[in-house]
Amino acid sequence: MATLESAIPEILKGADVLVVGFGLSGQAAAELLLSEGARVQAVDDDVRLAETVDPAGWEARGVRVRLGEVRRREMERLDLMVISPGVPLSSSWVDWAREAGVPVVGEIEVASWAARAPIAVVGGTNGKSTTTELLGAAIREWGRPVEVGGNIGRALSAVVRGVPPEGWIVAEVSSFQMETIHRFRPRVAIYLNLTPDHLDRYASVNEYGAAKERMFENQTESDLAVLNRDDAHVWSTRERIRARVLATSLSGRVDEGVSVEAGRVVARIGGRSFDVCARDDILIRGPRNLSNALAVVAAALWMGAPASAVARALATFEGLPHRMESLGTAAGIEFVNDSKATNVEAVLSALSSFTRPVILIAGGLGKGLDFSPLAGASRGVVRRAILIGASREEIGRVLEPVADVEFAETLSGAVRRAYETANSGETVLLSPACASFDMFRNFEHRGDAFRAEVRTLMEGIG
Repeated sequence: MATLESAIPEILKGADVLVVGFGLSGQAAAELLLSEGARVQAVDDDVRLAETVDPAGWEARGVRVRLGEVRRREMERLDLMVISPGVPLSSSWVDWAREAGVPVVGEIEVASWAARAPIAVVGGTNGKSTTTELLGAAIREWGRPVEVGGNIGRALSAVVRGVPPEGWIVAEVSSFQMETIHRFRPRVAIYLNLTPDHLDRYASVNEYGAAKERMFENQTESDLAVLNRDDAHVWSTRERIRARVLATSLSGRVDEGVSVEAGRVVARIGGRSFDVCARDDILIRGPRNLSNALAVVAAALWMGAPASAVARALATFEGLPHRMESLGTAAGIEFVNDSKATNVEAVLSALSSFTRPVILIAGGLGKGLDFSPLAGASRGVVRRAILIGASREEIGRVLEPVADVEFAETLSGAVRRAYETANSGETVLLSPACASFDMFRNFEHRGDAFRAEVRTLMEGIG
């Protein structure tokens, strides 16, 4: 969109704006644009939105909404196009905007124009939601106003107006959202990790990573970048960042940042040292979550939060649903819902958290990912794999040399079979390594279904 950037309106009042994609993000953007005095139209190719969107109601508020196929020549003159994260830059709408000379930005860009409080963002492949919510919890313990949004729950456009200048806005950001920024400048940007994902949208991991790195491009020397030193790609970005860098590491001491030393979380920032808490005081489990926690410590302390407030957040934050969520134990068998593990690296992280044998339920819609790393991580950990969905046979070929493998037609059947074959002292883990769209609406729907099946199973046992 570089050729169109100079045409982006500085003042939205009176501007003619088209919102493309009218799901939750698009609707939040339309609300914000209306409040800024823009004249708003909206389109979405999905006619099924008519089940949840009331075009007449929006029309009464001044927003013309059209669902399904819309002929471009019917569109009125536009000053700006705002696209939702799910709308790719290869969309015909974006092509049309280029031809018409209409600037294109994403919903998160427009939201940032209306923010009064500074913005902190969390990017990476895995752990973004947990880290975003944990940082929000640390700021609340500090006693500052905070809202959490972005690629998690509520669109950024829906939260930015509610935070005063002395507070913070914390946003999870995806690579899709970063593709369409212009002036978006977070005061704090956390980069957790980069592993293969969304290769159905990106030509390579490097292209995927380049999209994520855009969260740093408008930062200055007065801003902060928190980088995971243990991830080689993430750490290499320090050479291309103008912001101040704080490192995090589980593998050894860092001179400027946060690490674990002798079982303690220790921070060194600007010549000051902070003994934050014991490693074992952190409630969320697993090495990935410990790494996420270090990033939160670095960001929160730099913001000005007392170490004691950060420690309280680490000791009380229970994590999020569908992310290594323990559902309880029945007949000595633990059930864990990790439905959010939609790529291989997330499953590797999950498996590294267990010392007891695992019955793994995995599979779903692959995204062009290489499942071969699952073999090494499963050896000696996964006793049996019960596989579902479109990628089950592909994953099965990888796991057959290291574990017993069987297939199930449904998640319900997989849960029942996992219980029948598990022994007391083992864990049944749903960690799919795949998207859910072949069988479910989204990963939440899949996780909720797993939770319901486990609940029914436990009630039957009880």
